[in-house]
Amino acid sequence: MSDDAIKARLRKYLELSRRGEGGERENAEKFLRRLLTENGLRLEDLDDELTAKVEARFVVNPGIEERIVTNVICCVLAVTTFRHGIAKCRGKNAGKVAWLVQMTPGQRLEAELMLGALMPAFQKKLEQLATAFIATNKLYAPSGPGDESKGDSEFDPITEMEARQIAAMMHTMTRTVIPRGAIGRQA
Repeated sequence: MSDDAIKARLRKYLELSRRGEGGERENAEKFLRRLLTENGLRLEDLDDELTAKVEARFVVNPGIEERIVTNVICCVLAVTTFRHGIAKCRGKNAGKVAWLVQMTPGQRLEAELMLGALMPAFQKKLEQLATAFIATNKLYAPSGPGDESKGDSEFDPITEMEARQIAAMMHTMTRTVIPRGAIGRQA
């Protein structure tokens, strides 16, 4: 077995011995001790390798998404604040910035997985919020007898669950009052 394969197996047992439940943890500790002695390694050798910091790069949209990325990184690093470097993005990510954060490879993977799951869900909630805001404030054109559009082809059809979530948002949202003096003014 190669050194990389042995270290990967040792890391697996180390994680199980730390995070496993009940008998799983005890068995992992036994296997870990046996493998360490067989290969002439120490637990500190694995810990040093697992805690070595690398520079992780997170592409961030300026604005509200920064808050999500900040909270995910703080959650993964178990800190309330962190320092990061900034790099400008080019190509398809032009206009965005990249945060350069020092973390372990495991933390980086955890942050990437969390962001991969949370950002699409966040975007969907923002779309639902916009729909609820538009409906609450009646920001749509009234349909008349001559209106030929049978539906709104601009919007994707929504499921019944999404419609309920939007309705719940609408019920908790207060209508925005537009001052009468602001209507009809020329800028």
